[in-house]
Amino acid sequence: MEARPITDIIANEESTFTTAKINQKEHIASIIYTSGTTGKPKGAMLTHRNLLHNVNSILQSIDLQDNDIFFTVLPMFHSFGSTVGMNTPIAGGATIIAVPRFMPKETVKIIYATQATIFMGVPSMYTIFANIPDNRKRDLSSLRICFSGGATLPVEVMKRFVAKYNVPICEGDGPTECSPVTSISPIYGKRKPGSIGKVIPNVQMKIVDQDGNEMPVGEIVVRGGNVLNHFLKNGIVLATWVMLMMKIFSILSIGKKI
Repeated sequence: MEARPITDIIANEESTFTTAKINQKEHIASIIYTSGTTGKPKGAMLTHRNLLHNVNSILQSIDLQDNDIFFTVLPMFHSFGSTVGMNTPIAGGATIIAVPRFMPKETVKIIYATQATIFMGVPSMYTIFANIPDNRKRDLSSLRICFSGGATLPVEVMKRFVAKYNVPICEGDGPTECSPVTSISPIYGKRKPGSIGKVIPNVQMKIVDQDGNEMPVGEIVVRGGNVLNHFLKNGIVLATWVMLMMKIFSILSIGKKI
């Protein structure tokens, strides 16, 4: 197949085209490989409905503003970068500033130059920012909120970052199989450092024992329209298949109610 510049296609093709018929519930929008729950990579097949459901829940949780500018440095082939850094701002009509890789000095310069309002990162990025000496730190006052995901953010790192830049960090959690967000720390009000926050709208979450009984400490399970239908070419045990048919997914993490 011959590659053609998009400008050539726009200039020479017909102005009308046939829109593909999409079954949001059944048609696959993306296949993202993950090994988070088993250690063996498997393709999480996420439908249009899965992704739209997750984006809608996120938008209800983060209070998107008309002038918000998302600074996106996370890879968009990863579920965090794809859903939170791309799909969410597009759905909410926000601006996206996308950079190809994380370089601390360049990142803070671009945040200041573009007056970005929302930053998404993983704990290692916040650690770097927190360790910048006070006499070399940059102005990040345009940011109104930061989001952290992908791994546990050390409480000490969060405290030092917030003290240095006066910008709150909201922690989020969720596996790729859940599109991926299942919980976010509240934007306003009390936040509990070291926790995964509150379950997002239209998603149910429980902490259960091995028999499925709700417990104060145990395995985290979630249910909602964001939960994948199945994995690509991957045999799964009957119990997992039954849970997916019920739109229930075990994150395989131990949780504690606080």
